[in-house]
Amino acid sequence: MDIGSAPEPDNRSGPDRRRRPTPPFSRFTFFGGRRRTRRRTTDPEHYYVDRLGAEVWLVLLLVFLFQILDANLTLALLRKGGIELNPIMARLIEHNVFAFYLIKLGISAVGLWFLGIHKNFPWVRPGLAILFLLFLGVIGWHCYLIFQSL
Repeated sequence: MDIGSAPEPDNRSGPDRRRRPTPPFSRFTFFGGRRRTRRRTTDPEHYYVDRLGAEVWLVLLLVFLFQILDANLTLALLRKGGIELNPIMARLIEHNVFAFYLIKLGISAVGLWFLGIHKNFPWVRPGLAILFLLFLGVIGWHCYLIFQSL
């Protein structure tokens, strides 16, 4: 008998919660153990897991840090005589800088959270890579503008 085909012992206790797919929000979202699907051909193409992997957390964190840096560099450029091209953000900055931070970073956090819970959908990982590169370019553009104004 082939050792690789022998059934593994079932040491589980309690009901098998994998009878149905993991929902996007559950009690296991922050403290669960499942990060990826099992290696079965019957698994769906799009699935949710209990926790994000370290690489996804890193990309999400870096994009959020780019957002914070973008907000601060925008304000620095405005102090040097620059203009905000987004009319909604320009109005927020004129009205209340704290509201600008709150809205900008709040929208970013919600969007990144949404992408994080959908990390195993086919369009999300390439989208995160594009988003990372896009904001890396935005930060590079800010740095270029600041060095030009010196």
